[in-house]
Amino acid sequence: MTRPPMSSKSLGELQKAAQQFSLGNSTAAEAICRTLQLKFPHAVDVIHLLALICKKQGKVAEAEELFKNCIDQAPRRADFHANLGNLYRSNSRFDEARQQYRQALSCDTSFRPARLGLARLSNEMGEHQNAEQEALILVNNDDRDREAWNVLGSSYRGKREFAQAEAAYRNALTLNPKYGIARHNLGALYTELNRPVEALAEFQQATDCGVTGSEININRASALMELGQFEEAVELLLNSVSTIPDDIEALELLAKIRYMRG
Repeated sequence: MTRPPMSSKSLGELQKAAQQFSLGNSTAAEAICRTLQLKFPHAVDVIHLLALICKKQGKVAEAEELFKNCIDQAPRRADFHANLGNLYRSNSRFDEARQQYRQALSCDTSFRPARLGLARLSNEMGEHQNAEQEALILVNNDDRDREAWNVLGSSYRGKREFAQAEAAYRNALTLNPKYGIARHNLGALYTELNRPVEALAEFQQATDCGVTGSEININRASALMELGQFEEAVELLLNSVSTIPDDIEALELLAKIRYMRG
């Protein structure tokens, strides 16, 4: 049975939904997509956008179902596989994520989001050599890819090739000095190298760029501890624990500081 195509007006509504989503207004974007889905239940781009919205809202099961629906309809769309891979990766379903990223690349070997996702996943799994290989493909394709340089830096850091890691992070920051994640990663590298003053300077810049959360608090606390600034370190860790009471890494570092202080 032939399915009716979306009208130009409906396509305009879909574009409006995408714009609302990109602006962070998931509720408005979802409302538009739900209305379009009633009219065009098999419109794959509507389903895909709705899947992205559900992922953003934490509706993991529904997002997975919608992404799979898209893949059933268009199995050669690399973006569908890559976004399902992102969903799996964000929920620590690493083997399934890798399978989807590789499927995306089999559909389109040049599809950057899939290769970047695979490189990040490899770092998270401790497979830093694989991460390096994927990231090098990206930077060789585009030496202005700051995200690829950042991932490459993390692969070198994981392999304890610290000079190469610092150079890669610096390349990312040369491309965008306000790239907060690279600032944070460079600070973490300096902490590992017992360069706490430089680390704290990078963490401050990362914070100024909007980086927040437990990980940066723990890394800042580690640098402060190296400088003997225990009270400030404890305050940061207590802030993390108040937000995430079962933050094991923060609790362990807090216990270590208290032990050192007697």
